[in-house]
Amino acid sequence: SRGLGDVYKRQVTRYMMTQKRLFLFLLALLPLVMVSCGDDDDDDLIGKWYRVSDFDGLARSDASSFSIGNKGYLVCGYDGKNCLSDLWEYDMDRDSWTQKANFPGTARNSAVAMTVDSKGYFGTGYDRVNRLNDFWEYDPATNTWTQKADFPGTARYGAVAFGVSGKAYIGCGDDGNYLKDFYAFNPSSNSWQQIVSIGGTKRWGATSFVLDNKAYVCCGVNNGEYVDDFWMFDPSTESWTQLRDIADTSDAVSYTHLTLPTNS
Repeated sequence: SRGLGDVYKRQVTRYMMTQKRLFLFLLALLPLVMVSCGDDDDDDLIGKWYRVSDFDGLARSDASSFSIGNKGYLVCGYDGKNCLSDLWEYDMDRDSWTQKANFPGTARNSAVAMTVDSKGYFGTGYDRVNRLNDFWEYDPATNTWTQKADFPGTARYGAVAFGVSGKAYIGCGDDGNYLKDFYAFNPSSNSWQQIVSIGGTKRWGATSFVLDNKAYVCCGVNNGEYVDDFWMFDPSTESWTQLRDIADTSDAVSYTHLTLPTNS
């Protein structure tokens, strides 16, 4: 009996030693596994963020921006106390900011801006008292602002805008109610035309981008609820097409509606 007990103890001891060695081995491998997983995660990401020169102007929220060539522009906004009217140019080649001609209209925040050809356009917004509907053109070649025909929709803030195919477009926003109407501005005739409204719900605070001569609008807020639908505007047909809703996933099948351009 005693002999069997000794054998049992030796077996338990050997088992414990084996488990201990295995644990230490796995512990030693853990950093390698973590690095490997980290590399796999990095391989799945597209693009990389780089920090560039901090903005030279006052810290602010609800500013508007547009880009012309290799330069970006940021205008107006709210610093927590006052609406602002300054305009700043970022030069990506020099990684530097330069203050340009102040916006001559009413200082504001939550306006919209876009680029058409070689000029920037800016309008609507909120001056902390009134919603606005004026519309302006900025020419970087002369560093001057010119007032254009007023936006014909109701005065609003939190609209969404883009420039595509030689025209500027503004829609949605808040005029006291949420909106989904859309208008096109033709710089050559200094005139506006109402176009078909975006599909889906009314919204303010949406975002947009232009890709391959088509505009895309997504997100925003409607009646206190965040919306996640995604729409494409084709200026050649002046029509909207609903695409896959925005979601926190990355499965390849989900992107069949939108083909991104590739560099040849």
